[in-house]
Amino acid sequence: MREKPAILGGKKAVPDGLRVENWPVIRKEDEEAVLGVLRRGVLSGTDAPETSAWQKEWADYCGVKYCLATNSGTAALHMAVAASGVEPGDEVITTALSWTSTGTCILHHGGIPVFVDIDPRTYNIDVSKIEEAISPRTRAIIPVHLYGQPADMGPIMNIAEKHGLSVIEDGCQAHGATYRGRRVGGIGHMACFSTQNSKHVACGEGGLFVTNDEKLHHSAARVQQFGENRLPDGRREYNAYGMGWMYRSQEMVSAFCRSQFRRLPEYISIIRKNCEYLTANLAGIKGLRTPYVLPDCEPVWWDYKVRFVPEELGLKINPREFAVRMSDALRAEGVFLTRWEFVIPDMTLFQQKRGFGRGYPWSFPGAREISYDTVQYPEAMAAIKAIMGIYCIKPPNGLELMKYYVEAFRKVYNSYEEILAERT
Repeated sequence: MREKPAILGGKKAVPDGLRVENWPVIRKEDEEAVLGVLRRGVLSGTDAPETSAWQKEWADYCGVKYCLATNSGTAALHMAVAASGVEPGDEVITTALSWTSTGTCILHHGGIPVFVDIDPRTYNIDVSKIEEAISPRTRAIIPVHLYGQPADMGPIMNIAEKHGLSVIEDGCQAHGATYRGRRVGGIGHMACFSTQNSKHVACGEGGLFVTNDEKLHHSAARVQQFGENRLPDGRREYNAYGMGWMYRSQEMVSAFCRSQFRRLPEYISIIRKNCEYLTANLAGIKGLRTPYVLPDCEPVWWDYKVRFVPEELGLKINPREFAVRMSDALRAEGVFLTRWEFVIPDMTLFQQKRGFGRGYPWSFPGAREISYDTVQYPEAMAAIKAIMGIYCIKPPNGLELMKYYVEAFRKVYNSYEEILAERT
């Protein structure tokens, strides 16, 4: 006899108190790292000890020469767009499915985003559609390693080289992911990471810009700090040579990141084991699709996305309605599901093209007419309706919780007809 789902009055699958939602895990060594900054009394500065050490550690980890710690991943992305030489009315190609900042970082420097649809397997940018989006005004490509799954960087770099474009990796969700044996962040001309509270290296709010190119580093540093040139000996000239912002990090943030970073390999190992277990045990459920991984890639699973596929069950139901109904039933079982993504061109900002006012940057003289009609992004629009993330895959959650999660999925899918009938 099948066990009754919790949403229909049965006992929930996941025991209360087992799931730990708080992240990051804060240990004694993290507290001591922050207290050490207070005791030292140096709280900020471009060459302050914690920030300088953090920049070197992250650059070494990514296999690059230069790193700038910033106050957000969004700031790092803006710095990269500026360093790529984008001027008002220029275009930058990126994916339609991501976090808002992937699109708005282009606007921040007067550039115009050109969005490309996604690969329905990986949810990353569809490489086969990039070249048709290139125009004489294109300056850069921003591939996103969405959910910690590496974008297909090989062909992207080939396209960029062919057309003389910069490649900015948006690795904000992908700390430690690898593509064909190389860590993301060291593949493109520049890369950006976030250390916001949900990321694998988390400090509350923060970010990182990395590059191997001295000129790009210099240009990004100018944007980071008031338009000033970064002098080799660390002194400040206090003269603005171009538009600049204030995107620096702080010492307590850098110290906390450094402490968290020491545990990144441990965290990645646990997360991968959790997700590999989910894939091995959920893959056979009809009507549910587990994540696809590109060959020779190792994701780090910032989020583990499953797709609800009613057509596999012969159901004639709107995919969004099916996903909502099934996710409601799973939540009743104690499975925490989330949805952390947007079809960026579908946002009001891009549909109305108001930007900074008077239609800028789209109204800049000589700019091309760019359409954000969502019919151009069928795979992204379909994905947004049908995918959900399984939350609490990070430590201290481990395989014990994952086993209960699998039990909950099987229980709900075994009774999908009754669950759907209950509210029709």
